[in-house]
Amino acid sequence: MKTFFAQQEVNTGRQIELDLLKSFTIICCLIGAHICDEFIFDFDNSLVWTQSYVFGRVLGAPIFMFSMGFTMMYTTHHTAGDMFWRAIKLLTFGQTLNIFRYAIPYYLGAQLDPAYYNPQQVLNFSSDILQLAGLAFIVMAITRALKLSTALTLLIAIGMSLLGTFLTGVETNNYMVNQALGLLWPTHTESYYPLFNWFIFIAGGQWMGSIYRHINNKKAFFSIAIPIGIFTISAYFYLQLYTSQTYLGALGDNLSRYCWLHLGEALFIMSFIPMLIGISYLITTYIQHHLSEEVITHLQFPSCHINKYYSVSWGVITIGSTMFNLHNTSDYMVTWMVCTLITSMIVMVYVRHFEEWVDDFVGRYDWIFIMTVFAITLYMAYYAYATCEVMPNFLNNYLDNIKL
Repeated sequence: MKTFFAQQEVNTGRQIELDLLKSFTIICCLIGAHICDEFIFDFDNSLVWTQSYVFGRVLGAPIFMFSMGFTMMYTTHHTAGDMFWRAIKLLTFGQTLNIFRYAIPYYLGAQLDPAYYNPQQVLNFSSDILQLAGLAFIVMAITRALKLSTALTLLIAIGMSLLGTFLTGVETNNYMVNQALGLLWPTHTESYYPLFNWFIFIAGGQWMGSIYRHINNKKAFFSIAIPIGIFTISAYFYLQLYTSQTYLGALGDNLSRYCWLHLGEALFIMSFIPMLIGISYLITTYIQHHLSEEVITHLQFPSCHINKYYSVSWGVITIGSTMFNLHNTSDYMVTWMVCTLITSMIVMVYVRHFEEWVDDFVGRYDWIFIMTVFAITLYMAYYAYATCEVMPNFLNNYLDNIKL
């Protein structure tokens, strides 16, 4: 172990291997999985199934959140105040995405078909991954204010995971209140990423990030981490695909089993994330030795702008699948490449020509923007609840089984 670690911190700069893994996550996992879901591909196709279940579920959101916790140990804005302000911005950003992704399209659709589109507007208040990230930053701000260690924070996260499982389904008779509770623990709403069940990935990433800063021999460290990860990921897939166990659920057809994952499955997944970082390290090392640094810079770009990729890709996918009705497209790979290319072009143009101006404008009126976003959210929620009786969620397939 002494050959792996140093008493002093030796990895204090930007870790390129983590950037490469984050870029892979947003491009190949999250965008790919959303395309599979929204374009309604045939899940009997092995490629589509692998993309949606393996890359989208097992690797996508867990790596996204683990990486967020990991990079908390490398950011220069690490005070409790910094993290709380970041939480506000993430929650606002996530809710802005929901407004453009759900509220506005379904509000306009309700003018033509109110019976179908009015219920869909409650999705504007759904618990997506950006809401999880914002709430996680609030918890991290509290732990920083209390000066808790990364190990103690991880223990608290384990307790939160157990509590989330215990509280699953504990809710009121009010759907709107249940949506708010669904941000914390699983309720029968759009409770995709409840904080209690998923915070362990952020805390685990932060804990590993604190250790990673002391690793002075990455090659030796990953020579052990990669074989261990191969064993655990093999066991993970074997148990789900070839046994009758019911505890692990990411590869099953019941979406709630994945979204409301238990502590054991979270620990299982985290056990092979170091292997993925190790593979990314080997790829990064090869590129640095055999290709130019410019290649690394291009590969880091999605990681540096990961939230922009996430939000813009949703816009591209929504327009393609809903407004142009491109469902059941025959070729998944072509659809994925086209959507990713369009997303990348939009993000690059925005970063190059508009980001500085937008940041300056929003920075001057940030609280006005924040209050406006949440005022629209509350209004749309009230409007939706007042105009429908049956609320959609992923447990009833968003009313797809109801003839409206």
